[in-house]
Amino acid sequence: MPFYTPSFGGIPIFGSAVHIVPLADELARQEDAYAGVPGVLSLNLSSRGRRFMIDGVLTAVDLPTLAALADVFQAGVPNSLANGIAQTLTDTLGRSWANVVCTGTFEPDPTGPHPLAGGGWMLSYRTMFRGLS
Repeated sequence: MPFYTPSFGGIPIFGSAVHIVPLADELARQEDAYAGVPGVLSLNLSSRGRRFMIDGVLTAVDLPTLAALADVFQAGVPNSLANGIAQTLTDTLGRSWANVVCTGTFEPDPTGPHPLAGGGWMLSYRTMFRGLS
């Protein structure tokens, strides 16, 4: 099976060893009860988008560059993708998901950055994106 480089808005921002899990949000439901009618009427309506759980490893030649790569995912940071602008997310299977936003949720490895054997630094992370449709 071929491996596709995941991207957001056409830009490969996720680093290496990326794993993307698309999760459908719960279906919207409407429940009603009527006097004199036993039980509950339950209607399943449409879905309410989806969530994307993403984990990967960012690598850089030095710590300031690594921090700049991590800042791309975090809300409230200049040049962050958590700006509310919907883009197309392409996962590692080559599937494209339109109308996706970066939520600004970013969880770096609690042990922090680690040096790479050949020089440079790596940081594993988890983040969440949200599909609006």
